[in-house]
Amino acid sequence: MAKVSVSEEVIANMLSVVQQARGGLENAVIDLKRAYMQAGESWNDKKYKQLGDIIEKASRNILVIGCHLGGAKEKLKNLQKSIEEYINTGNIGGSNAGVYTRGNDSTPSRTLDSVINDFQHENWSTMDTDSRQHSISDLAECVVDDLQLTNPPSINYYYREPGEDGSISYGYYNSQNNTININTYTMDDARETADTVAHELRHAWQRERAANPTNDEDRAFANNFRNYIRYEVSPRRYQSQPVEVDARNYASQIRNAIH
Repeated sequence: MAKVSVSEEVIANMLSVVQQARGGLENAVIDLKRAYMQAGESWNDKKYKQLGDIIEKASRNILVIGCHLGGAKEKLKNLQKSIEEYINTGNIGGSNAGVYTRGNDSTPSRTLDSVINDFQHENWSTMDTDSRQHSISDLAECVVDDLQLTNPPSINYYYREPGEDGSISYGYYNSQNNTININTYTMDDARETADTVAHELRHAWQRERAANPTNDEDRAFANNFRNYIRYEVSPRRYQSQPVEVDARNYASQIRNAIH
């Protein structure tokens, strides 16, 4: 039994290391892009744009690693759960070992890697609407678990075609009724659909953090929401505000794993 206790402690330490590594990758991408933008204030030529393309490609590759770390985190949590079950019951999980089951602890029923596979083009293109919506729900469960959301939004669907100017809505988060809303018109695009789910759930997470700020990032989110800039007012300022930059960076980990 002592060996099990040690294993449980080792798994907890591994989870902490994976989480720190993932956070470090995200911070590295943010710092890299910030340095690039600052350099642009005095360096604005063709070479600068080429460097930007290289940095963007490197950032995507870094965030893909972060996505795989997220999958590793889930598997470690599942192993930790099996160890706890063994300590409490003497069972090792039976035929369900290694598979998530959604219970009172809101643990995802599937691993992130498994869900991401649904969104790969060769799979997504053969799925009907109901199957796609099930996969969207599964992805939302994984993201909610990763973000540790205490009040997860529900998912609703609507239909909206492109506007006269060609603009299109993929989805949005409604903080008033705590819902993620997905445009079924755009659901053929698996990458955009998955990106929207992760992006909008990140906004829900930001709202939770802003409601009870404990650090500078939380306070920045709270201030941004009080002074939020809509796309229609200024596309450039909309894109560059903290909550949008953070949501894009987070969602890119999911988006870049889909081909």
